[in-house]
Amino acid sequence: MNRILVVLLGILVLSPMGCKKAFQSAKAADKTADEILNAIAAGEADMLYDEYTTSACRGAVTRERWSTLINVFRVQLGQPKSWNRTSFNIRTGTGGTTGQFGYNVQWEKDKGTMSLNMHKEGGQWKIHHLQINSDALLKGLGKPSQDNAAEKKLPKTGVVPPT
Repeated sequence: MNRILVVLLGILVLSPMGCKKAFQSAKAADKTADEILNAIAAGEADMLYDEYTTSACRGAVTRERWSTLINVFRVQLGQPKSWNRTSFNIRTGTGGTTGQFGYNVQWEKDKGTMSLNMHKEGGQWKIHHLQINSDALLKGLGKPSQDNAAEKKLPKTGVVPPT
């Protein structure tokens, strides 16, 4: 009986600390999401690739493909006007800390959602998987014209694949 009481007291004491840490991690991820949205709007694909992606993401997605996706997001969606986190799930284990974060985003040209699967590397949240959904991404993605080489390289989806 005493053992059960000690375990219950331990849970009551430790649970609020764990919740506080998760909340602080989610706030740090929100700051990273804000920086990502602003970098997309500014067309800073190389900076995002170098500073905000995990090594696994960089191993799965070339700089050229990343730049193409960021440019599509920037051109088709415009500036982010507002956003709010709709969900998050943070896990810490032997493989490190990972988090899945969902956001509603109001862009200049349309509304949409952004899903971020991030890993902590060096204490900073970094993109492992990025997905942006919006009807505005579908506009103008018909058959590429014969003389536009950049159009031919457009990705079929706005998803950076996980590894």
